[in-house]
Amino acid sequence: MNQEVSVPNTALGRVIKISEELCDTPLDLDLSTAFEQAFGMENASTGELLLGISTFIQEIEKAKVEIQRHTEFSESIYLHHFEKLESFIGYASLDRKWSHVAARFPKSSIESLTIFDDLVKKKTSLTSIPISDIKDIRNELIKIQDQIINSEIEDDLKIILLDNIQIIINSITNYQICGLKGIESAYERVAGSLIIRKKAVEKASENAKSKNEIAGFWKALEKVHKLIDAANGARDLIAPLSTLLN
Repeated sequence: MNQEVSVPNTALGRVIKISEELCDTPLDLDLSTAFEQAFGMENASTGELLLGISTFIQEIEKAKVEIQRHTEFSESIYLHHFEKLESFIGYASLDRKWSHVAARFPKSSIESLTIFDDLVKKKTSLTSIPISDIKDIRNELIKIQDQIINSEIEDDLKIILLDNIQIIINSITNYQICGLKGIESAYERVAGSLIIRKKAVEKASENAKSKNEIAGFWKALEKVHKLIDAANGARDLIAPLSTLLN
């Protein structure tokens, strides 16, 4: 059976889920491994971990807004819980053992935030994506990235395509931090970038020296679209790029 990754659809839910997984970290692990596991990453580079931590902090800010938007509680009631979590992240060093910092982790604050999460989401809402699908698409995007680097696509367009691929790769890498919304936002950003450069992309697609790389690029993006569509219950909430560029 294909294992799935279930991720809350609220930023607050994701912050709590990741924090709970951090709290359960074995004492003998270092923080880099703790964050890697909590973020659902594998063999993450230091750069990917730092980006993940930065993204996690952004999700904390979104979680605050969710409480403000969906409840009538005063900020004084819940902000200090977030501040304790932010303080821990600021104090943590990736090369330290979890045993050195475990006592500083604000476990009671995370438990308190679950009350607000119940009010924000009202009922459990999860988006499930098969782990193999995430890995396959990420690997395919990395492969296409290498092919484009070594292609004869014009330099200006090559840089744009590589940037767009990296945007999607980052969103998939950070899926457990940002959820499906992160992948959707990345896809929408890439769509906008390609639409305003439609003529340049079409020209490269017709060029015998670059058409194979462009075709691979479209194929990979089509898989990203199918991933989003399937996670949304096949409701066609986002149009495929091929229809947007016709």
